[in-house]
Amino acid sequence: MRYVVAVPSYQRADVLVKNTLPMLRGLKPNMHTVCTVFAANKTEAALYRRAMDAAGFPRVPVVTGVRGLSRQRRFIHEHYRAGTRIVNVDDDVTQLLEKHGNRLRPLRVSLDVLAERAFALCDRHGARMWGICGCANGMFLKDTVTVGLRYLVGCFTGSHAGDPVFTDAGTPSSGEDYARSIASYKRYGAVVRLNWVAPKTAYFADGGMQSELGGKEQRARDHTERLEAIARRHPDCATAYTKAGGVTNLRLAVLTTEKITKLSFMRQPTTGSARTPPRGRKSRGRKSRGRKSRAKAHITT
Repeated sequence: MRYVVAVPSYQRADVLVKNTLPMLRGLKPNMHTVCTVFAANKTEAALYRRAMDAAGFPRVPVVTGVRGLSRQRRFIHEHYRAGTRIVNVDDDVTQLLEKHGNRLRPLRVSLDVLAERAFALCDRHGARMWGICGCANGMFLKDTVTVGLRYLVGCFTGSHAGDPVFTDAGTPSSGEDYARSIASYKRYGAVVRLNWVAPKTAYFADGGMQSELGGKEQRARDHTERLEAIARRHPDCATAYTKAGGVTNLRLAVLTTEKITKLSFMRQPTTGSARTPPRGRKSRGRKSRGRKSRAKAHITT
């Protein structure tokens, strides 16, 4: 099974080279053929190139995409050939953790194994998106995998290039993972979530979306407005509520098509070993937009 790793990043070169890329290398993909970093503009791309070279990642490509997280995800899903399996990893993920009793430990399977089995399960159910839990707490994680409607935290997901859930315009950056979890469920009938895996990350950190939206206060306001709008648009799937500290959140309806154990998931048959496809092939869907996006891409190696 072929797949690629796409890492969108904005104003976080130091975090990327200190945490995210070393974390990915520890999961043992072939870094220089699988992984690509997507920067917001040529200036950022040059900065990332220097930082990555100095940190020991000279063969990981940097592609100049566009500014804005949601727009960058769209760019990524038009950058690759339609149908390419993409593991999307945000630049603030410092570690992947797995449930071990009621505690957490670093994930002990390779990215190849995880991606291969998750994409294979998607294929069997006609789903086009998989992901992990957003809460890194061993008390709340479960040794199960669910197929149906679940929230897939946006910082680590599996998807397919050319999928309209990602390429259609109009999805804002704030709440984009909620919006796409619901959209993928409604379009394909299910998403897949690995309930025993969660990211170690810093939500609402400096750089990234916070810089995109103009600072912490503006991002908080935008976050609230966008999530409330999603709840109004999808009352059958989402309810807005306020967490401790005054942070708006969404609760998605629990709709389950199938639930399997972690052990069954790891033992499931797959379609072959994980490999990487040629990089830089644009999506065949939405041809005129694909050509435009590809023409803007600039790869720094």
